Amino acid sequence: MAVSFDLFGTLVVAETPDDPAAAVAEALAERGVSVPPDFGDAYREVHVDAPVGAEVPLPAHVAAALASRGVDAPNNAARRAV
Repeated sequence: MAVSFDLFGTLVVAETPDDPAAAVAEALAERGVSVPPDFGDAYREVHVDAPVGAEVPLPAHVAAALASRGVDAPNNAARRAV
């Protein structure tokens, strides 16, 4: 198994959105998901009880944020959006 660490952005330059929640919401809408008006709030809330020190994968977090507002993301839309 190979492991690579990009310390301080020295290996990869990547543009990141100013508002990640809005970028994800736009990608979800492009995939036919009915994005709730308060998705930005849902995106910033904790929805998955992960063990201490663990990270929740972004697709799982997005799907849980939508589910918290009663929205279904069929056909892996959450995974495809991120």
